[in-house]
Amino acid sequence: MHYLTSDRKLLICRQGMKISTLMPFAPGVNVFNIMMEGNNCSWFLPADQPFEMGEKGKVFHQGWDDYAPWMSGAYGTVGANHGSPYTFRITMLRHWYTAEDLGKVLFDEKGNAFVIVALEDASSFLVHGRPVPGAEPLFPQEIAGALYDGDKKIEADTIKKIQMCKTPFSQLSPQNRYNSLALFADGTELEEGKVTLCSSAKLLWDYDLILTDTQVAYMLDHPGEEVTPVDRRLDPSINHKVEVTFLPDCAWHYKADVTIKRDLPGHWHWGLLQHYGTVGFEKHEKMIPKLKPILLENGERADLDSPYEVTYPTTLRHRCTGEDCLEPNDPPNSYIDFFGSREKRELAVVLDYSLTCGITRKGSGERGDHNCTLPFTTKIYPYAAEFPQGMCKGENFVLHACRQYFSPSCSQATACYGRMESDGYFLYAQYHEAVSEKLRLPQALAGKTFEVVESKGGISLSCGDDGIISVTAPGRSSFVLRFRNVS
Repeated sequence: MHYLTSDRKLLICRQGMKISTLMPFAPGVNVFNIMMEGNNCSWFLPADQPFEMGEKGKVFHQGWDDYAPWMSGAYGTVGANHGSPYTFRITMLRHWYTAEDLGKVLFDEKGNAFVIVALEDASSFLVHGRPVPGAEPLFPQEIAGALYDGDKKIEADTIKKIQMCKTPFSQLSPQNRYNSLALFADGTELEEGKVTLCSSAKLLWDYDLILTDTQVAYMLDHPGEEVTPVDRRLDPSINHKVEVTFLPDCAWHYKADVTIKRDLPGHWHWGLLQHYGTVGFEKHEKMIPKLKPILLENGERADLDSPYEVTYPTTLRHRCTGEDCLEPNDPPNSYIDFFGSREKRELAVVLDYSLTCGITRKGSGERGDHNCTLPFTTKIYPYAAEFPQGMCKGENFVLHACRQYFSPSCSQATACYGRMESDGYFLYAQYHEAVSEKLRLPQALAGKTFEVVESKGGISLSCGDDGIISVTAPGRSSFVLRFRNVS
């Protein structure tokens, strides 16, 4: 059995793509988390329980949709947990196709072309639309009427869209092709299946996004060859080199170095992280600092600059742009969800984009106008990269982001949390009432000086050599501090 014995350590173990961690959360409580391909499932575990009991704890997140796909007008929602939305399953009593028919072109009653891309069994097969140059989306969105193989009409019981192609790979992301994956604890590569105590761990993950038109084009040129969406014979469309740092602050820091490998038309968005799937709580509130009150479809206004209660299905549906920001050139960088009972907030989940590094750094001008979408599901799609005119081969950008759990009761602030990032230790706080309090920093920060990355609302700060910050917040106010040269 392995026990977490320090609030500045974590336990970690890798089994294939499954990475399990035990991290300190609050006095008497740890969080056990399983990450698979950027998606997470999480449990609260009493601090006296070992790593091996993690899945016996109280589950609070079943979020197998945490890793964000690319959003494209031309290709639809692709990558991460998504395959092409323009794939169709054809189900018949019995079809006559064999492997020799892979790559064969069928036509619907409007002349739209569909390519056989996979044979599932004796009664079903998959087709994908052939690209229509200049169209957006790039592929037919439906099969018009019957489907024909020459003069032969295909009598189908059902013709319906599916969300993903089936592949022989046991993975959630059928268009993500993995080139390498390695996990290190305090700089040493981990042995498979070994539970390790460490100060931090780093996952190095290199993968390509393969777009479906590449697969379709290959199969048209090589009829009869079976080619999955992640086949090594296919040229990549977008390469991602992702570093995920696991931190004892119940935090996962992401650095994604993204290179475009071919010209890609249409309007593209990407945001790396999202959050959905928290369970077991009576109340859910959402907060997106730096937004003006949003006018909802029902005529109400939602003030997301402070915690706003949401229900499912929610009326909080909105596409947030620069017009929704308190300052158009200062879009949100923090997206916070609070969960708990009707009386008390018990858990907060924050998705942060860096204010100092990469495409989202303050004043860079590289971030797009569309900063997030709020759908009916109470989920959130926070965007960081936007390319309204498409992307060109060779373009590159770096995105720094973080996902973190924290206890809302750790201070008098509405939200207060800290962690290491690429260029220092950062402390974040949001206040909505007049408060004077003292915040104790981690021991490694004692005697360190800080710089104010961001401060709003006339907040007053002072720090002594004892590692305690004195805060005077006059009301709605906030700060972000950075401590450099922290090991």
